[in-house]
Amino acid sequence: MYRQRRADIERRSYGGHAALAVAIALSLALAWSAGDSQGGQSGSPGAAVSNAGAGGTQTGGRSLTGIVRDQGGAGRLQPQTIPAFPEARGCGALALAPSRSLPLRVHFVTNTDNDGPGSLRAAWESVDRDFYDVIIFRTGGRIVLDEGDDLWIGGGSQQDPPWPDPVHAHVYIAGQTAPGGGLTIARRRFGTLRDSNHVVMRYLTFRKNVTNFNQATTAIVDHVSVNWTGTSDAGGFNAFNAGNVHANDAPADTATAFYTVSNTLMAEPESHHPTIMNPTGRCGSIYGNVWQGPGHRFPWVQTTPMDGGVEFVNNVVYNWSGGSSQARSTASLHAVNVDYVANYHMPGPATNLDIPAVAYPFYLLTQCFEPGGCDPSNVQIHVSGNRNHRNNFDASVPPDDAWRGSMKQFACGREAQGDLNPECEGGAGADVPLDYKRDTPLSLGDPWPYQRLAMTDTQIDSILELAGNSRGLACDGSWFDRRDALDSLYVQQFMDGTGLSSVLTLYDNPNLNPDPDEEPAVVPTPAAGTPCADTDEDGMPDAWESIHCGSITGCQADAVTTSGYLMIEHYLNGSDPNDATPWDPAPADALTPVADAYVQGGSEADTNFGTADSLRVKTASASFSRWTYLKFDLSGVAAVGAATLRLFARVAESEVIDTSVFAVANTSWSETGITWNNKPALGGTPLDTISVGGDFQWYDLDVTSYIQNELAAGRTTIGLGLRNPTTSSQIILAHSRENANQPELVLTGMTLGTD
Repeated sequence: MYRQRRADIERRSYGGHAALAVAIALSLALAWSAGDSQGGQSGSPGAAVSNAGAGGTQTGGRSLTGIVRDQGGAGRLQPQTIPAFPEARGCGALALAPSRSLPLRVHFVTNTDNDGPGSLRAAWESVDRDFYDVIIFRTGGRIVLDEGDDLWIGGGSQQDPPWPDPVHAHVYIAGQTAPGGGLTIARRRFGTLRDSNHVVMRYLTFRKNVTNFNQATTAIVDHVSVNWTGTSDAGGFNAFNAGNVHANDAPADTATAFYTVSNTLMAEPESHHPTIMNPTGRCGSIYGNVWQGPGHRFPWVQTTPMDGGVEFVNNVVYNWSGGSSQARSTASLHAVNVDYVANYHMPGPATNLDIPAVAYPFYLLTQCFEPGGCDPSNVQIHVSGNRNHRNNFDASVPPDDAWRGSMKQFACGREAQGDLNPECEGGAGADVPLDYKRDTPLSLGDPWPYQRLAMTDTQIDSILELAGNSRGLACDGSWFDRRDALDSLYVQQFMDGTGLSSVLTLYDNPNLNPDPDEEPAVVPTPAAGTPCADTDEDGMPDAWESIHCGSITGCQADAVTTSGYLMIEHYLNGSDPNDATPWDPAPADALTPVADAYVQGGSEADTNFGTADSLRVKTASASFSRWTYLKFDLSGVAAVGAATLRLFARVAESEVIDTSVFAVANTSWSETGITWNNKPALGGTPLDTISVGGDFQWYDLDVTSYIQNELAAGRTTIGLGLRNPTTSSQIILAHSRENANQPELVLTGMTLGTD
């Protein structure tokens, strides 16, 4: 639904930068009030379960430390190689791998108080490295952390960690379990500490905090929303500094962090330090995120060793006002090894393309403090498959154009300063020496690497739809959509080409302490909702246990299933405990059509069926024949090893009918305009033929040679058509893109286009 509007924006002039009034954003934020979206919920909030220490206090037969099933590791399956949750990929995917062998504790957050029983603080500060702690929410709403009262894992502080090194936190904080409108945390720091290991944080919203998620290793931040923070939203010594080495403290070869930041929406850093992320570490995966300004450091990658690296892949970046995506090197202290692959950068009202340090999507910042510093052996950058204003949003331009010429995308980010950065003699915007150019991409995240996807319009739409705290988990384990007014506004601003023209200032306080009196006017308060009934208080709702274990108390939370996940993890992840391999998704490289429709002859020859939820194919008399047309966008794909068209189809009656797929060279038709009388011609020879039976099922048609030839010729808009080779009185029905099981073009052995 976003494609045409985005196409209009890509063609616009960036000469003028109109501002969007802050008041509009705030009024829209206030307008949102999420209802109780979790069907089947009932029951009271229940007793808070919080950790009071390793021993705990017994009350009414239940430990206030949580639901503890201490099996001591004896005889337990030790799943060391499954992803933290089925979709987890990249460098942080093995977070929680050793956690499942520890005693399980479940903590319930039952109120939105700053502290006390049932509070988030009570749960977070009670996390202990000797347990696997799961935090579940029995309320939605807004938690306002008191001024000067930061919330650190295990009750520690930046100066006084709760445990001696090495730290292992072993915690899954499951914001998706919050009922109503979900959970928002406001005002103060909420974070982990340096070397906090095996941390998973999902489906939370942070509004107007100072920093969040500070320095963790073997960690994942997934589906989190962050905005209006007073210093770097998500990095550096700040929010998602997914690393264990402070940028200025130690050489890169001491970095040990393995982390993933995925499907997260980060927007509008506050003016006192309007930056987003400064990630460090040995191995980092940053993918599927939305970054929105004004601001800069989207992100600023630094301190990554040459035997590791960071991948910045499949991100949508909009409306930056300073240097956008940056790689920083300061000799041996700041070696940097990074891939910028298949990202989409869109200038906005705050993006002044006349400023050299703003005009390019990717920058190299170097400060060669040591003699002979900034040697190419310490700086290696790969850039490919990106779409942005510099290459006219075309990912298929020649590879060297990312570094040189009129379509250059990677440039020096600051003026030359003598010995500090001699390689940028031309100043900001100058060419980066080709010695820093790495032709081959990194291979990161084994054994669960992120599969890099071509940045097609379909992929951009998917990122915009899912990023941030966009879903909740119902009592039966199904997912439902929810997104607060601010996140919805940010996505809409991207589509409309609107947003702020300068960095946001919400308070004038040099200590970065928000004014409590103005918070209610700017930070939405999600609806509390109704918690799921959980009779045995094991963290798994009655509704889910009834479905999967036959009764409302039939499941054991720490039971290890055939996949290696604990039973409670299947609930948290929305997966089936009977599925031995829930991490096997539908093909990640399956593209859905950007347009599809069927046409019919006779009296319907001028009728358009583009919005129908079915595609129809029939060969009969001219009055009753029906053909189907599909169009796919392969922008950014350079080559494929194989291509398969998949249809979810059946015959209206019980007989079996053949149908064939053909090439359609003319792709100028539109979904809402195509009819029998204006349909484009089908190719003369079928690409493949299948037999379709009476029940709905998936059918595959091989279109490899045609797709390969089209890509080799530089054509990335692919047209396909369906026609039955023989006459029949019966009709083939297939789901259209308006239906549940959309057609798919499955690409294997895919190579991304280069810049």
